[in-house]
Amino acid sequence: MLPQIENVYPLNITAGTQSILTIEGSNFTSDYRIFMRNGGGGSSSLVEIRPEDITWTENLITIELPSDATELDGLTLPTSGREPIGSGPVILTNNANTITSVDVVNVDYAIINSRYPDFVEDQTRIMQRDANGLKGRTWRIHQNMTSVNSEADACTEQAFCDFNQACGVKYQLDNVEHIGQVIDGNDGVSVIGFVSDDPSFTVPGETFFLGSLGTCADGSGAFRLYIDDIDIRISNNGLRTWDFDCGRTNVIDGANYDFYTALKHEIGHSLTLGHSLTLPEDPLNDIGSQPLVYYGVVIGETNNSIDVGDQNALNDAMSYNTTGVWGGDCPNRIEIEYYADCDILNNLSDGIIYNTLNPFEVFPNPTNDKLQIESTQFEVIEAIEKIEVYSIGGSLLKSIDFSKSGGRMIEIDVSFINQSQLVVLSLITAKNKYNEIISITK
Repeated sequence: MLPQIENVYPLNITAGTQSILTIEGSNFTSDYRIFMRNGGGGSSSLVEIRPEDITWTENLITIELPSDATELDGLTLPTSGREPIGSGPVILTNNANTITSVDVVNVDYAIINSRYPDFVEDQTRIMQRDANGLKGRTWRIHQNMTSVNSEADACTEQAFCDFNQACGVKYQLDNVEHIGQVIDGNDGVSVIGFVSDDPSFTVPGETFFLGSLGTCADGSGAFRLYIDDIDIRISNNGLRTWDFDCGRTNVIDGANYDFYTALKHEIGHSLTLGHSLTLPEDPLNDIGSQPLVYYGVVIGETNNSIDVGDQNALNDAMSYNTTGVWGGDCPNRIEIEYYADCDILNNLSDGIIYNTLNPFEVFPNPTNDKLQIESTQFEVIEAIEKIEVYSIGGSLLKSIDFSKSGGRMIEIDVSFINQSQLVVLSLITAKNKYNEIISITK
């Protein structure tokens, strides 16, 4: 007798979080294979649940929804790809017979797991370590990216700000550009860069960290995996032209691809968000809005907002990283901190972006008339071209053309501000704007 699927629950679930999907019915036999929609491929493809994630009885099937189901070519041929489960019906087949559930499962989000080492069959969640001594991670932009568009670093800072405001992750941008390889899991440097010399690299972007995982035993003796190094590469091999609107208007040239969408998509992956295919208004044809980590970047369109599913995934990932047992011989983990400056500075009239890794120290703060500006880098002081002072609401109060040769400290007079208030001090070099919130007391 053919299997019958009578009930599937829960109908709202997540993948890669050890969540269990239950299928009730009759005549179930383990010679059948189980498929669902491909979270990384949309309506055009399916993934097969791996046998180690399934338990069978004649009337009951349970599935630990994975982040690494096997991609398929049709219903028979597996590929080398691994993708999360996406939203859609459950399909049972033994090639001769195919049974599809009436119930449609909505997979709200997916978390990237690992089965490292190879002999571990269970899905293992991945931790984020403190990679910079500041309970976060510092990144470098590759020189090949800023040489294509000078706003690539500003786009990245804005993206980091967006994620910080969403989940409190402390991603920071180094003021030193990277000049080595973009993808190098052993150099200890997290890099975002273009790759143009790899003809096999045809997707918009890729994030690499599964090859750079560290292992440790936590305070309870449990096995843990943590991310040691992360690199992101964006394709620049002539297959697509990038638009650097960076979320300002979300209106881009119809012949271009949105760089900001691809960048934020890959940053989402770096936080262990897997590809996600939720249920839009028309789930069979993928019509309707999709998450930031939706599998595709569409020409002429932007999809760079953090939606509800993305937010739920970020909350899950950050909660997993900042609560529970750690310690043992594991490294320090990340912490959550929301930058109060992000929203304020992104609303300034000229679009100044907050640089979270400011190479300048400004003191005293508070002050009433004089400010000292000191740098840990001699050449940075020499590079200052202009100093601007803004009200917290974004109005320009004063602009000072500046040229300084030699020395590691400069002084400016802010006595023109005649009442107590917060102001934004913007130090402008040839390539960046570094900003500091200053309290003026009168």
